[in-house]
Amino acid sequence: MQAAKAGKLITAAGVAYEYRSFPDGMYAMHATDPQCFAVTLVRWAAPSAAPLPRA
Repeated sequence: MQAAKAGKLITAAGVAYEYRSFPDGMYAMHATDPQCFAVTLVRWAAPSAAPLPRA
């Protein structure tokens, strides 16, 4: 339910949103499944390769 609510807020702001579920993922996925963590992180970061705006 939390992810669905977050998805609605994100898309309402005009930002792309893709829900990914990791039902077997542990809290510290970076330690328990580093391959899945790395692939997920790279795929997540790739579209946002543009520099972040300055605060």
